[in-house]
Amino acid sequence: MSTIKYIRQLCLEYEGCFNCGVFCLLYTVFTSFVRLQSNLVANRCSKSFNHPSNAHMLRRIGFLLAFVFSISPWLATAQSTISGNVVDAAMNVALDNVHIVIESHQSGVITNADGAFQVTVSNLPVRLIFSRIGYSTLQMTVNSAKDPLKVVLQPTALDMDPIIVSASRELQPRTESAVSISAIGTEQLARTNPDMIFQVFNQVAGVHMVDLGNDQYKLSIRQPFTNKAYFLFMEDGIALRPIGIFNPNGLLEANMHGLDRIEILRGPSSAVYGGNAVAGSINTISKNPFLAAPVEFGLRRDSYGYLRSDVSGSFKKNNVGVSFSGFGAKQRDSWYEHSDYDRLAFSSRVDVKLSDKSLWQNTISYSNLNSDTNGALDSLNFIKRGFTSQHTFSYRELASLRVRSTLIHQWNDHSSSNLTLYGRNNRLDQLPYWKVRSVRGKPTKATGEIQKQSFWSLGAIGHQEWRLTKPQVTILSGFSADYSPSTYSSNWIDVTKDSDGKYASYVSPDSLLSDYAADILNIAGFVEASKRFTEAIKVSGSLRFDHVQYQYDNFLTPSAFSGAPDETTSYQHVSPRIGITVDLKRGKGAYANMSWGFAPPEVNELYNGVKTPSLKPATFSSMEVGGWAALLHGKAFVDVSLYSMKGFGEIIPIVAPNGSFVNENAGETAHYGLEYTALIQPDREWSLRVSGSNSIHRFVEFNDYGVDRADNDMAFSPKWMGNMELAYTPSFLRGVRVSTEWNHMGKYFMDNSNEAAYSGYDVFNARLSFEHGNITVWGNVLNVFDTLYASNAAWYTWGSTYNVGQVRTATVGVKVRL
Repeated sequence: MSTIKYIRQLCLEYEGCFNCGVFCLLYTVFTSFVRLQSNLVANRCSKSFNHPSNAHMLRRIGFLLAFVFSISPWLATAQSTISGNVVDAAMNVALDNVHIVIESHQSGVITNADGAFQVTVSNLPVRLIFSRIGYSTLQMTVNSAKDPLKVVLQPTALDMDPIIVSASRELQPRTESAVSISAIGTEQLARTNPDMIFQVFNQVAGVHMVDLGNDQYKLSIRQPFTNKAYFLFMEDGIALRPIGIFNPNGLLEANMHGLDRIEILRGPSSAVYGGNAVAGSINTISKNPFLAAPVEFGLRRDSYGYLRSDVSGSFKKNNVGVSFSGFGAKQRDSWYEHSDYDRLAFSSRVDVKLSDKSLWQNTISYSNLNSDTNGALDSLNFIKRGFTSQHTFSYRELASLRVRSTLIHQWNDHSSSNLTLYGRNNRLDQLPYWKVRSVRGKPTKATGEIQKQSFWSLGAIGHQEWRLTKPQVTILSGFSADYSPSTYSSNWIDVTKDSDGKYASYVSPDSLLSDYAADILNIAGFVEASKRFTEAIKVSGSLRFDHVQYQYDNFLTPSAFSGAPDETTSYQHVSPRIGITVDLKRGKGAYANMSWGFAPPEVNELYNGVKTPSLKPATFSSMEVGGWAALLHGKAFVDVSLYSMKGFGEIIPIVAPNGSFVNENAGETAHYGLEYTALIQPDREWSLRVSGSNSIHRFVEFNDYGVDRADNDMAFSPKWMGNMELAYTPSFLRGVRVSTEWNHMGKYFMDNSNEAAYSGYDVFNARLSFEHGNITVWGNVLNVFDTLYASNAAWYTWGSTYNVGQVRTATVGVKVRL
């Protein structure tokens, strides 16, 4: 029986349950539309795949999308109310503000001051998820609503089984996901009190953000330290930037204050989120207005002129909840010359409960940055601690605005729909220090660039979830569409150096290096399915088809520095993923997955400084196994993952004979690693967290201007990175917490030829906080022993460069909650 005939038969079987036959009418219209569109897309894409079976597969995907979106059975079922109380396991006291959701639902209820709750469901049995900061997440299957429940939560210093959304776009416990994912919750952010976001990211196994100064970064997640587009930065599941316009500093555009949590998914997730999600995805989750604290103010200052003020809060009235958060920061006269900046960020979220089954979410985010950029030091100045910058005029100015509106409807306990519309507006002007280069043979002369980039976006993401109880199958299917026109220009500048070798001044002649517009279109369809074969075994799979199109319009002549002709180029890719989770009971489990990802070349990589575009998309395949276990009667928890990832056509920056940087597709790269986290909490006073990764990143096939780099380690790929925190919360000093943190960076090669290496470093931090009532006073000392280290070290034919790591810095702050 064909798919369409099968759907039609289901429709006839359920037509008595549909309201006035409306859904049957929608079914007829929608499936006819999808039949037409899937045929058109399949015919076009089969030319690229050059195999007729792919076209047939795409038609099947189109039919499945029609099936899931058009059949949401509105079953008339009796309502049941589950009630109960939640208590602390150690103290047996009632717990308020415990979040309770029905598995996979987007909304829920919270316990009151007495720990009591009521949840209304359509069908029994049902699985409830209980979560609260400072306690282990609990899942419970409820078969009857006759008797009140007594729910007991275990206190913990770090929730190793958080509720996450990034693995499948739907709420689920971490241990239900066949992927490597970590969540940085509100409690961890509050304990760390980071000035810069890398200070908390580096506590996550397998993740390292390289601080290049003034909120400039490289990132490593199953990759060497890189600024390439192999990571996806998101805000509530929406990419901060469109595909084709990656920024390694993209998290600057998110308001990192007032978040509910940050979810970091390691490994390819293109099957869920599309292009660029090949090494890792970072999703910042905004606070739920119905669960956020009323008002909180914060103020901090460090010993080198950094000053920041924060504000966040929420208010609720009837079915409307509003949360807001923002901060303003400035840096003046730091330990490193030419590093002043001003930064402002603000975001707000409004949730409206339209009914018991409908929720309307709206967010707006704005960020502005005006910053100096100070660059790296040569080896002599680095060793002498000569923290003077060669640059006196390099800068970066950023402004970004995003809006989102999401409608969520829970048809019943088996079916829900989600539709999001969003927009972006972004501008980046900069005179980057890395583009300022000396002219050989002319000691007082140099060159550089002034760059201007802007884009705006309109987009939509929709998905439909369908959950069957017999058999236990969940299907989620949907679409995404993003249209982002962009512009880019760069001007040549002539730079004059002073007698000390500093870049002192510049003039901008009438010389355009680049001037183009590129309209970017990304259309995708995806389907995810999972089946629970037994209470212990769950198998899941995802499949996504992406169509990415660049319409390039060059305003310069073919003889210009960027002389590529006008063209429309497109890339199509099918990204699958399959995984299995096994619940071994008593807090133990395991998972395995296979996943694939892709990353098309960025618009700037493809056309800037190029007359004939030649870069191809990079693709990645990954295999992974992992597991978790609660040990010593819940006093210890470990989480381990082992992965092997292959890259094909990975885009590598290399140095041309004339000293400029160019991008080339490597033939093949290999990435292997072990990631691990362990938490030991022998009692309520002491806790120890250890996280780290051991990895190898190597060229399998790569030719660097005639030199074979096969079997070489990739530059900037340390074999061991680690982080450890020991915390003490004395029972005799209520509200006090003391912790010390150790950061370890292993040895790595500073170039692809493996001719020079950096030995790595060990840095220690200390933190102290005291909470009394609604006031928290805290202090941090970073780099306690004032260790001289390079956050990033590189070697070139003309010498070595070092980005200096944070010197010893003390920060004090206060928070007031109303």
